[in-house]
Amino acid sequence: MFGELEKDSRLPSVQCLEDASPEFKTKYSLDSSQKLESMLEVVPSPDHLLGELQVAFVAFLVGHVYDSFEHWKRLVHMFCTCDEALGKYPDLFLKLLSCLHYQIQEVPEDFFTDIMSRENFLVHTLHTLFSNLEDENIPQTLKQRGVLFKTHLIKKFKWDFSEEPEDFAPTIVETE
Repeated sequence: MFGELEKDSRLPSVQCLEDASPEFKTKYSLDSSQKLESMLEVVPSPDHLLGELQVAFVAFLVGHVYDSFEHWKRLVHMFCTCDEALGKYPDLFLKLLSCLHYQIQEVPEDFFTDIMSRENFLVHTLHTLFSNLEDENIPQTLKQRGVLFKTHLIKKFKWDFSEEPEDFAPTIVETE
């Protein structure tokens, strides 16, 4: 089953950017809504992507399949870095928050921390989602559910979503 889902809903490759304008490339890199739209075109319903997210998580957690964990991380990153799609698919993102809530309950606090860098990829990824949920065009129910989820994570894991990740800091480029 997982093989079929992954084959049908592979994350779009970067090759689609070869002939794109610089503006589109930047937007595509920052907002995964276009990737989500591409994936939604090949699945019967948005719930299939959430099912794939769950299957990937369970395959890793129970079956210890590391490739499934990597696929889960890519899907979580894609969902959490969507901006425009939040307003377009609020029900999908409400269900995503529920999925993530229950998945995170199944692992220890330090599970998502990279041993080498001591960085928690999920904190950075969810920071982006929570920031995007603050947009005025997002339905109130989705905003409220996001705040509840964020509050729960802060309380349970002591994760800090208040600081911008270093990746978001401005970069100074010397021109001379």
